[in-house]
Amino acid sequence: MIMVLTTVPRRIAKLEYSVVRLPFTLLLEHVVTRHWDEEARLRLGFERLLGSLDGFAGRLLADSDISRRGQARMRRAEFLAMAGQLETTAQAQAQTEEKLQAERAQARQAREQAEEEMDNEIAAAYQKALEDEEDVRRAVDALSAAEEAQAEHVARKRAAKEPDMPVKPAAEGSSVDVTFILPAEVQADSVVLCGEFNEWSADNIRLERGSDGSWRATVALEPGRSYRYRYLLDGERWENGWQTDGYVPNSYGSDDSVVVVE
Repeated sequence: MIMVLTTVPRRIAKLEYSVVRLPFTLLLEHVVTRHWDEEARLRLGFERLLGSLDGFAGRLLADSDISRRGQARMRRAEFLAMAGQLETTAQAQAQTEEKLQAERAQARQAREQAEEEMDNEIAAAYQKALEDEEDVRRAVDALSAAEEAQAEHVARKRAAKEPDMPVKPAAEGSSVDVTFILPAEVQADSVVLCGEFNEWSADNIRLERGSDGSWRATVALEPGRSYRYRYLLDGERWENGWQTDGYVPNSYGSDDSVVVVE
């Protein structure tokens, strides 16, 4: 959960950079490209500026995709400049029609190569931006889920009208060790046991993975009672017991697992 939250500011910074860069992109597409040819110095200079801006932002944000986009735009400007020079040289120095056609073909090839590379880089960068936006949305959703889980925990404590206290073993001879188990199929990085026996606290009973991959925790409970409980996975989603003595509805529209201690 901590890893997801620490990556959110960087992804938001990338989105903010996209917003800052948008006016330059619009200026290039709707003004520069309409009034200047591809080999024009002003247009090439503007594209180099965008390439340098992406390169700097890529290094600043530690984003290889933005850096590659900047490098691709710089290479495109270089290819176009080279194509312009080749065409100028071909027109000025060509001694035969065959040589002139060969040099023009080389210029066209250079231009096509630059455009193809730029198109591929832009498409990849755009797809990466969409994926980053989706990752940010997921991170925000995970944060919201964690906050809801915490709110549910607080509501349970208030309903019990008792202070939040760590679990204390029962007196010697008057408790039973109960092992709570979740199978290895449960996919999670962390599992916490919450229930009536620890005031639904998400802080003090963590399940550990065994050699068989299953999750286990042993708690000393008072015999002759039944307890409601649930598992909190990765601090954001609830899971009921797979091997339990029953289920009962709770006030949140879902069910709690029940363990009967004999």
